[in-house]
Amino acid sequence: MEASECMINILCGPPGAGKSTYMAERFAPGDLILDMDALYQAMSGLPFREKPDVLYPYVREAYLAAITHLAYSVNPPRAWILAGLPAADERRAIRNILPGADLTVFAVPFEECMRRIASDPERDQKRPWANLVAKWWRFYQPIDGEKVIIWQEEGQNQQRYML
Repeated sequence: MEASECMINILCGPPGAGKSTYMAERFAPGDLILDMDALYQAMSGLPFREKPDVLYPYVREAYLAAITHLAYSVNPPRAWILAGLPAADERRAIRNILPGADLTVFAVPFEECMRRIASDPERDQKRPWANLVAKWWRFYQPIDGEKVIIWQEEGQNQQRYML
C-alpha cells in the first residue's frame, strides 16, 4: 500500500479551545472530518458532546480504524482530526500512524475555555466542563514538532492566536 497523500490536520486542545471553530472556518466540501464528539453522537444517537462511558471502547475503535485507514488508502484531498489528546504519548501515537500530518495544539487558558463554553448555546451546561478543562491542562505535555497556538488577550474584546 502507498502512504496517504492527503493533507492531514490534527487539532488538539482542551474543551472550548476552538478546535471545531478553527476547522469549520477552513474545511471544504469533500474534506474528511474525524471528531470523537461526532462519533459518539453517531454511535449513541444522543445529543452532540454527550459521551456515555460504556460506549468509549466502540468509539475509540472506530476512531483508530479511521485514522489507520487514512494512512494507507486513497483519501480526500484534506482531513481534519479533532481530539483532546493532552498526553504526549497519545499525540506521538497518531503522528506515528500519520507521519506527514500537521499537528497543532490550541493552548487556550482555562479561564478562556470556560468563558467560551459558558457562552456556547450548543453545550450542555450541566456537564463538568471545569473538571474536563482542568484535567486536560493537568495532563498536557508538549512534544517536538507540534505547532502550539497560544491564545493571548490584547485588550478589551480583542483576541488573537500566536504560533
